[in-house]
Amino acid sequence: MNLQLTPLATLSAHRKIAVCPSGALYLIWDNAILRLPPFDLPHLAALLDGWESEEEPPGLRRGYYRVAHTADGGLMLWLNGAAIGLSRNELRALLGLVRAAEDRIHNRPESLAASPFGPDFRLLAAGQPWKN
Repeated sequence: MNLQLTPLATLSAHRKIAVCPSGALYLIWDNAILRLPPFDLPHLAALLDGWESEEEPPGLRRGYYRVAHTADGGLMLWLNGAAIGLSRNELRALLGLVRAAEDRIHNRPESLAASPFGPDFRLLAAGQPWKN
């Protein structure tokens, strides 16, 4: 994968949230690169906030994001069909990373507003309703 990414928030060289020229966000976590729609970042933040504020519930879901405990005492963060295994400290670090990315986006919304769904996204005109 050859992406031109600009970091929005960084924990380390292998853990960051970045944006590509199309406006798509990418969560880079060790060997995983997961695409996040920019409009959906608040859902991920809300899920992680909920996990932190509810003192580690057995499982938590928001949209297609989910946090669940594993048999070995770790946590799995599910983003649609992909998952990342995390420790509790890593999940807290990810929450900080998501918050920092959100802050950066809110301070510079024009960088993502131009094409929030990608460069080839076009609105389709609604057709005329069928008449009998």
